[in-house]
Amino acid sequence: MTKNRTLKSIYDALDPIPPKTAWIKRVAKAAKVSEFTVRMWLNGRQVPQAGIQELVARELGVPAEELFPERKETNVQPLTDVRHGLL
Repeated sequence: MTKNRTLKSIYDALDPIPPKTAWIKRVAKAAKVSEFTVRMWLNGRQVPQAGIQELVARELGVPAEELFPERKETNVQPLTDVRHGLL
């Protein structure tokens, strides 16, 4: 049986307040976004771009496909901007 390791399930499994706050700060720092943005991801109001998903996955040691299952539903591109050829 595979564990459910979405971003939200990992967060929900943490002890209340102090560890959760520290975890949000850790994810925000790794993704180079605000804590508010991480909370938006957790509430399902936003989904991070593919490159940011990869940064979070590396930080947490969990594949991005597991952390962000909605990734399968969208056409996810890696860290390349096709319009400008940027990485």
